[in-house]
Amino acid sequence: RWRMATLHMNTLIIGLVFSGYVVGFGPQYSVLDTGVSFTSTDASLQGLVDHAQAQCLNNIHPFLPNETSVNGLLVLEEGAQFHAAWLETQPMGGAMYAARNARVAINNILIFPRTQREDGALAGQVNPGLRPEFAAIQGLFFAAPAVDVVEYINDTRDRNAYLDEVATTLLRYDQWLWQTRNTSAICQQHSIGCTECSQRHPCPPHRSSCCTGGVPPDRGLLWSVGVADSGEDSSTRFCIVANHSVPYAPCVKSYEYPIQSAGVTSYSYACRAELARIASLRGDKNSTAKWRVAATQVAANVKRQLWISEWHSIFNRDANDSVITTLVHDSLRYMWQGMLDVDMAHAFVANHLMNRSEFWTPAPLPSISLSDPRYNALKNANSWSGRPMGLTYQRAIRALERYGHHAEVTMLGLALTSAILDFDDCRENSTHCHFTLEIDPMTRQPMAPPWAPKDGYGPMLLAFLEYTALRVGVVLRSADPSMGPLRTETTLLWSAVCDTAISKRNTGPLNSVYSQKLGNTTYSLEISGSEFTARVNDVEKFRCTVGARVVTTLNGDLVGLVGITANSLATVTLSSGSVVSNITLRPNDEYDAVTRTVVRTAPFTSPF
Repeated sequence: RWRMATLHMNTLIIGLVFSGYVVGFGPQYSVLDTGVSFTSTDASLQGLVDHAQAQCLNNIHPFLPNETSVNGLLVLEEGAQFHAAWLETQPMGGAMYAARNARVAINNILIFPRTQREDGALAGQVNPGLRPEFAAIQGLFFAAPAVDVVEYINDTRDRNAYLDEVATTLLRYDQWLWQTRNTSAICQQHSIGCTECSQRHPCPPHRSSCCTGGVPPDRGLLWSVGVADSGEDSSTRFCIVANHSVPYAPCVKSYEYPIQSAGVTSYSYACRAELARIASLRGDKNSTAKWRVAATQVAANVKRQLWISEWHSIFNRDANDSVITTLVHDSLRYMWQGMLDVDMAHAFVANHLMNRSEFWTPAPLPSISLSDPRYNALKNANSWSGRPMGLTYQRAIRALERYGHHAEVTMLGLALTSAILDFDDCRENSTHCHFTLEIDPMTRQPMAPPWAPKDGYGPMLLAFLEYTALRVGVVLRSADPSMGPLRTETTLLWSAVCDTAISKRNTGPLNSVYSQKLGNTTYSLEISGSEFTARVNDVEKFRCTVGARVVTTLNGDLVGLVGITANSLATVTLSSGSVVSNITLRPNDEYDAVTRTVVRTAPFTSPF
């Protein structure tokens, strides 16, 4: 069935000009040549970056042979022991890797539309050979990255055709969600909506009251049939009482399945929000307004039904309409999708994220709050019940940037980098560095064998590389007004933060050069002591004091500045041409260089 759907899609875009065609996959869009180089006098950081980049290369594999290329259809796998591409990980991973290989990035997106089932379902997993599996939703972290990477397509007709393909995919998937996961559909499916289950992925052994003669609650939300809908393997989040005696033990007492789910509902929000963004990129004002209203309606209903203001977070409800009181990290997921309003996001960050007894542990971001009775940091087990995951570090970047929490992103990046460097002599010998599925929240030690390989887990690798670029490098950000007032157009983020905690092997000032190649243009950021210099094709554009971020156009013209450190007040000196400006920034201030005013600031809460 998926081959028929792929063939149908290909006939819609036949006749356009593409850069190539992979047999069994379809047209390839023309993309920019990209690449990153980094040199630093910080020997520990240099070794860690080099090691991470080499490990990423090891995760790229051909998913289809190509008679015109020895490489075939190259896809970035999840890595370590996960030799496939999951919907919850690899579209996001591909978008992050676009800075280094745009072709791989686009492939990581297109493998999902081109295996979409006729009824609109997306594969939760695509295996080598382009073999899709539909046994679980896994988590839709596809929509925003799919639109982001359009920046790397360098032909106008290709860009339009690509956006058409993504828009059709999102529309069909949103329709599928509301056809199969609404209250009526769930209750008509006697095995609680497990139409996608197989022997490999059996349905949970629960039956909901709504399917056994009771009256189902109907809050206008989408339903989850288990943790496989969010990719939270082995999580105890739906336990009333958890069994912590052995790994993977079932609940002593469980909430009633299925679940009225903010997570599954957020997938619909994401589809609609990105359909609005695509319409805006096309200049279609009517469709933009239509999809923004549709997305807003979903978000407003989730807030009305599942947000508990005195608890400062979203809490799902079970089939009996009982509140599921587990305090999970998932508000960060909803922030990644953009479904929370600004006040909700700020409340979660201030009351929970920065709380050392909940989510700001020595290695931050446990999956379940440290103080929740369902928390369990199982050793050497793939479990979303405690230990911070590489995927959460990866998702936290967009989640926090979207709501203006830039200083917190810097802090997370420093915490992650320090944890990796401090383990197993990594600081002195990069061959001893480990990028694993999880990190212990208290000891900060990476997950160890025998359950998982000691290295090569993609989300942890990509998270580290992105945090590093946001601290000492140049990052391309696509036009997306939902990400803030400085992001209405395509921009570059030039960031320079030096931290002595990272650089224990070094004495004296730290110097580095980070270069980003985008087609025929190279953007270079050079840090020298307390100042950094930005160049476009070797032409100096500006100089700035270390400790801030400068936002520019692709030409290097100033858009604004951002406060990205926890310093209460930082005075930044910015020199552009003959103009020298002294600007005072607080944490998370976004300063508009044109109006010379702070246009957005998110409240900063120190860890407590």
